[in-house]
Amino acid sequence: SSPTMNAQLILSNYGVPQISASATSPALSDDVEYPTFYRTSPSDAYQGLASADMIKNVFGWSNVIVISGADSYSADGADAFERAALAKGLMVTRSVQVNERPSFSSLA
Repeated sequence: SSPTMNAQLILSNYGVPQISASATSPALSDDVEYPTFYRTSPSDAYQGLASADMIKNVFGWSNVIVISGADSYSADGADAFERAALAKGLMVTRSVQVNERPSFSSLA
């Protein structure tokens, strides 16, 4: 989403619409900051909400561990999921970010 945000800062000054199929950052939903941005995929906020709803109501789980990458896309998605999970009464027992070469020692 970062390249999309940067491009939108320029495009919006000229009233040029920008449509993205992959930018999912909830920040892009701000119509004041990104007035000519549109997306075809849901934001991370909606994806997190749908995932939390499925975990609670379909699988019937009450505790989850969140494992994500350390890049901004993965971290933002994990953050959106954690907020939605907590709002739905799920217990996030652990949240871990891993880099490209994880050792997994922090999971022990």
